[in-house]
Amino acid sequence: MKTLFFVVLGLVAVSAAVPVEHSFPQFENGTPKMKEQVNTCLRNYKIDAAVLELGDEKNFEKTDKLTKLEWGCVRACVYKGANFMRADGSLDIEVLTDGDEPEDKKKFESVVGICRAEAGKDDCKFFQCMDEKDDS
Repeated sequence: MKTLFFVVLGLVAVSAAVPVEHSFPQFENGTPKMKEQVNTCLRNYKIDAAVLELGDEKNFEKTDKLTKLEWGCVRACVYKGANFMRADGSLDIEVLTDGDEPEDKKKFESVVGICRAEAGKDDCKFFQCMDEKDDS
């Protein structure tokens, strides 16, 4: 799961192809549908995805200007567009943890529960929490 979480995070940051170990054909990295979803989410925060190029430090200057909450909103947008997050705010745990070790899945479920309890129905705060808990 952690790999997928960072892959989506990487897609948000650079809107470019990054290897994925999970298979989501309609949202594989670099597919037109995923790129459009990422671009839509970035446009919501006035980041011109057209100028983002893989490996370019300028990319991070733009995304680093986002607050942690705004970054959480961008990530929520991408997860919703990729159908990793359902309309009710729940995550598709089975898809997101497919292939993970049982203890990793259990840890992920725990963090999801903690963050959802802290954030309530606010998806932006939920992903901000997920990021903070993942760093700890």
